[in-house]
Amino acid sequence: HRFIKEELQSEEPTISWQVDSFGESRGYARLARDIGFDAMFYSRVDAKAKLENFEKKQKLGVWRPAEDNFGAQKDILTVLMT
Repeated sequence: HRFIKEELQSEEPTISWQVDSFGESRGYARLARDIGFDAMFYSRVDAKAKLENFEKKQKLGVWRPAEDNFGAQKDILTVLMT
């Protein structure tokens, strides 16, 4: 974050992109929220989730990665890139 702010004279980013070729991670979603991101993009999901999203024409969602421990505190907006 600091590098982007200093080198590009920009605000700190608030959106993350999970560049993981093996799928989304609940741990990453929680970490992204913990360090201040409001939303995250990801592109790989299992076939069942992909089919459900396709049928519903839904790419946006709210992910609650640590619901058992934190409830809604760690909610993060998610966008599925297809």
